[in-house]
Amino acid sequence: MKKLLQILTLSALTTAVSANVVTPNVVQPADVEQQQLQESPTPGIQDAYEHVVGMSNSYKHKLEKALAKAGKKHIVTVGLSIQEVNDTTASQNWGASRAVAYTKAMSEVRAGYVSSINVSIQTETLNKLFNTDDAPEITKADLNKAGNAFEEMLDKAVALANGKLDVALNELGVDPAQYNAAPVEKRKLMMRNFIATKTKVTAYGDLSGMTVKRTFEATDVHGNTVVAVLTLVSPKMRDRVQSLLDSRGNIAADPAKIAKGIDINSWVVENEDKLIFEQGIKLMYDTNGMPMLVSFGQFPIKGYGTKKQLRSKAKFAKPHASNNAFANFAELYNMNGQYKNATKSGVVTSQFETVKSNADGSIERDQKTLEKTINEINQTMKTAANLNNAAGIKTIHTWMMMHPSNLQQMILGEVKVWSPESDKAARQIRAGKVPTNTAQVLSATKAAEENSGAYESTLDLDMDDF
Repeated sequence: MKKLLQILTLSALTTAVSANVVTPNVVQPADVEQQQLQESPTPGIQDAYEHVVGMSNSYKHKLEKALAKAGKKHIVTVGLSIQEVNDTTASQNWGASRAVAYTKAMSEVRAGYVSSINVSIQTETLNKLFNTDDAPEITKADLNKAGNAFEEMLDKAVALANGKLDVALNELGVDPAQYNAAPVEKRKLMMRNFIATKTKVTAYGDLSGMTVKRTFEATDVHGNTVVAVLTLVSPKMRDRVQSLLDSRGNIAADPAKIAKGIDINSWVVENEDKLIFEQGIKLMYDTNGMPMLVSFGQFPIKGYGTKKQLRSKAKFAKPHASNNAFANFAELYNMNGQYKNATKSGVVTSQFETVKSNADGSIERDQKTLEKTINEINQTMKTAANLNNAAGIKTIHTWMMMHPSNLQQMILGEVKVWSPESDKAARQIRAGKVPTNTAQVLSATKAAEENSGAYESTLDLDMDDF
């Protein structure tokens, strides 16, 4: 009755930017109108994934060989993750997808590292078997009960609705007379065989000191892009960066590092076109042998347009790029990670028998066997980092350029640097004192080998620090 009566009664994100934003240098020779987009380069790379796999694995093999030769094979951990960018270069979301791919790569590297130092593993296998010969039967009581119940319900509903029920059912394309002819059906599970293995992995550990050694990126002729991140971490590097940021700037120069020092202010200007492939944070040295931490942040500018339109949109990308660069300091200084991975795999085989009584009194029997394969995975990587009362982190360069593999995608980035001199100066200003003159001088590194469509980051690390 209730069921029949129910048939009759059915019925932009705004971001604030500070006034002292650095005007970005725009590397873009001409306006890019939305109606007349530039063509992206078409290098000869046929498969971006295979190309990046080859590039990154070759470099990783050489690096591990060098570490083994230096006696650091079991001290320095090398991590590598390769990720595909979901969108092709034809999509306006390509820049955002590229950024996500780099984030996924870092997350996977971190998960692999904590899993290698502190892991708990639980596994169980379950096998269940159910079987019966008691097939379903339709009795005379089933038939009478179904018929009487329907007739009684229909009579009451028609009486209550003053004959409007048939009209309503017909309007829905339902013939009320069909209910009398509807078969009575019973279905029963006759057999079920279930076997599955569950495995749960939990890992946690200290990720402080993990540094990006090199990135790899390639875009093929089909517009598919693949990125890779290769990281290094060692107890020595962890302790080194923590002591630097805790030093309050009281660090002595290391004469042995002078020959490897660079002028970072000059380098970022002279190599601006390479900054788009720099990720994370690196420990570098200036030409006086003083240490510095150089952090790279970037964020895609959504959509297309003229230079003027893109500069306007850049106001919304800049805070993201800035926070990305800031976050690198906290993650390098003090970061912990927790990784969870639960999997279940197995097979369920079920056999059902259906018995149906038709309106003409005949009985139909049907037996079906269903088999289902179970493959489930639930994976989580969670990190937390903090750095309190830091001083001397400065933005030394802001850039905005088209990606060389996608001349329709503009990306904005920032380079932030911490040094003992800037730390001391910031603390003196914070205390109301006049800072002493501690100008830092740094120098340029060698340029990367050009390879149309495939790129590597170029700012290198001193392996003596690991």
